[in-house]
Amino acid sequence: ITYMRTDSVRLSPDAVDACRAFIAKKWGKDAVPDSPNVFKTKKQNVQDAHEAIRPTRMDLPPEAVSKYLKAPQRRLYKLIWDRFVASQMKPALYDQTSVDIEARAGERAHGLRASGSVLREPGWRAVYGASSQPLAGEGDDGGAGPGADEATLPDLREGESLSLVVPPGVQSQHKQTEPPPLYTEAGLVKKLEEEGIGRPSTYAEIISKVQQRTYVEKIDNKLVPTDLGRLVIDRLVADGFDLADVGFSRKLEESLDAVAEARAKRVDVLAPFHERLQAQIAKAVEVKGKWWPEPETLDEKCPECGEGLVKRWGRNGPFIGCKAYPECRYTRNIVREGEEDVSREPELTDYTCHECGAKMLKRWGRNGWFLGCSTYPKCKATRPVPLGVKCPKCKTGDIIEIRARGRGRPFYGCTNYNSDQKCDFRIWQKPVIEPCPKCGADFLVHAGGKKNPVLKCVKDTCDFERAFDPDTEWANEAQSAGAHGEGDEDRGDASARRGARGG
Repeated sequence: ITYMRTDSVRLSPDAVDACRAFIAKKWGKDAVPDSPNVFKTKKQNVQDAHEAIRPTRMDLPPEAVSKYLKAPQRRLYKLIWDRFVASQMKPALYDQTSVDIEARAGERAHGLRASGSVLREPGWRAVYGASSQPLAGEGDDGGAGPGADEATLPDLREGESLSLVVPPGVQSQHKQTEPPPLYTEAGLVKKLEEEGIGRPSTYAEIISKVQQRTYVEKIDNKLVPTDLGRLVIDRLVADGFDLADVGFSRKLEESLDAVAEARAKRVDVLAPFHERLQAQIAKAVEVKGKWWPEPETLDEKCPECGEGLVKRWGRNGPFIGCKAYPECRYTRNIVREGEEDVSREPELTDYTCHECGAKMLKRWGRNGWFLGCSTYPKCKATRPVPLGVKCPKCKTGDIIEIRARGRGRPFYGCTNYNSDQKCDFRIWQKPVIEPCPKCGADFLVHAGGKKNPVLKCVKDTCDFERAFDPDTEWANEAQSAGAHGEGDEDRGDASARRGARGG
């Protein structure tokens, strides 16, 4: 495929000619429009240095290369191939029909309307199958497709009597206006594009950063604002900090594009920005320490000194601390469970500190659970919480979840990877605490993806595999309750402590 990080809709003439020839050969000349389809984007500041994402060769359709690709790669390549080919075909044509129905009940009459569409010429839908449903966000130029609320209608005659189907029959519903739905990551990217904020190369970083700073949490694929996120936005607006304002950010992006295209001078753009930035930094210094809400007194005593406990705010969100701070430094973190704040007390474990030999506590930090030395702050050692299965390679280490620097997809490795043994065992699939019935390995792993989920043996030399239905079957997954990775353990522990002490 061509360069895969672009929002351009431009296609090279040679690629278009090759695509049109492929369409004519497979579906006939009638499927090819008289002239190539040319598209324009409604987005501003399109990064057009590269043409649109497309296959580089028309002699390599998905079925010809599928055996060389992994399942996610096959799906991605087919998506790109199908969209590219469909973009150079004729529009689909439909017969649209609306039926007006009079429903009578005694003296009362209600007017009902049903709308539907019948596909007459498949056009570009032939790529997906003529009976395919509309793709999300897609339409036809020159031919309207069926809407989300439309359906295929049966043959009807004017004046024909119809029977009311019960259930559900006709229902009268009263609905109230609901708040806008929460953004998904894809929805947030779309909004950023609409507002002219960021570029394709920075969208992933933006989404990662708002989660890393705990302004939002990803729950059921939705980005849910945290208390800290709401507080930061409220204070930025109240105190007049507009560097993060959508309009300002968009204007700055446009100005930087103008510099890159030699339509503006760098100094002319950066000088007023620098002046504005310095003024807002001075204001930030002035209001420092005044952002946090007043401590909220709780009906609970400190377990260390007997004074009352209060709910305080720190840079990582709310936490519970002793009223006698700084004389008493007792704290514990607060996490959200549903709509409630729940505090999580440190738990003493049987794990031994690898630096001083003391027992370790299971603590909750900004990146989840971790093990910290019980003698903190005298000893600041931390490590991830083991998942409950031994390493199949070195036999002595424990398997842990590792998410380097709190970002990206987690993987699973051995605790001995950073020790004298230097065990390099690592897998991407999540372990399941279930012995392999064929070779006796200690655990299985998830495989097959969402479309074909299976559990297979962790050993490459064993071919055991069984079907797994996540909707009806419970898997005894190795679980550390969200333990953060080895690569981030120092920062995760430190950030939890900073948050617990108000910044």
